[in-house]
Amino acid sequence: MATAQRTDVPADDNLAVAGRIHGLWQHANDHMRERHERWRKAYRLIHNRGWANTRDPWMPSPTASEIYPIISALVGWMTDQRVRFQVVPAADPHSQYANFQQKLSADLETVLDSLWVNYNYESEVEKVLFDAFVYGTGFFKSVYDPGLDGGAGNATMRRCDPFTAVSYTHLTL
Repeated sequence: MATAQRTDVPADDNLAVAGRIHGLWQHANDHMRERHERWRKAYRLIHNRGWANTRDPWMPSPTASEIYPIISALVGWMTDQRVRFQVVPAADPHSQYANFQQKLSADLETVLDSLWVNYNYESEVEKVLFDAFVYGTGFFKSVYDPGLDGGAGNATMRRCDPFTAVSYTHLTL
């Protein structure tokens, strides 16, 4: 298991830090390239494109995908129950501050429930679960989008395509 260690870098050593970051990115990119061929093969199997173009016409070539309906049913089964948020304050009980924190926690639960429904996070979860079944991993990206809510902005959660996400456990400075 990789552990992250922070190292202080002198201000005049920015070029060396940039070179090290580029080296880590290149290493992660090489690591992801190894996965991409396996993921492409899984995608072709799911969409029933696993047969070679040089396949003889007399050999069977089923056109109905058997994998896609199974994965679709699993995603439906996993999202069958609705997500329930529960926010618990971390405060000493039976105090005025704890009562205040409890009211804030109840408000936060309401806000999270409304965001879940209004921004349709259920569909994002379905996409990530589908990615997890097909590629073995799924990614969420949580960002602040200033264009939401008529320009007022809000936090949002989106699916990140596994082919564009760089994930490597040894990426530490």
